[in-house]
Amino acid sequence: MILTLSCSLHGAVKKFPQYGRTVLYLDGSRGTFAETPAIPIHSRNLTIAVWIKLMRYSGTQTIYGDWSFPHSFRFFIERDGRLCGQFRDDSRKDIIADCTARR
Repeated sequence: MILTLSCSLHGAVKKFPQYGRTVLYLDGSRGTFAETPAIPIHSRNLTIAVWIKLMRYSGTQTIYGDWSFPHSFRFFIERDGRLCGQFRDDSRKDIIADCTARR
């Protein structure tokens, strides 16, 4: 089963068609983000597919995450351009915090 989520858009988000799909442009300004509803990730398999194109780079940028208790995770681009993942346990301790290799 494929579940398609609707997003709530905040700030200076722009939507436009590209390659037969609707894409979002988030300019990195404070308060600009897209929010998806909560998904019961512990009761089903979950795949997140995302295409990211950095237009300009302004430091650490979260791509997708959930910092609500107790499920804390995020995927982000580090200041040096590496793709990273960070996952925390119920005590907020990092259990996985890793990035791709430097270029």
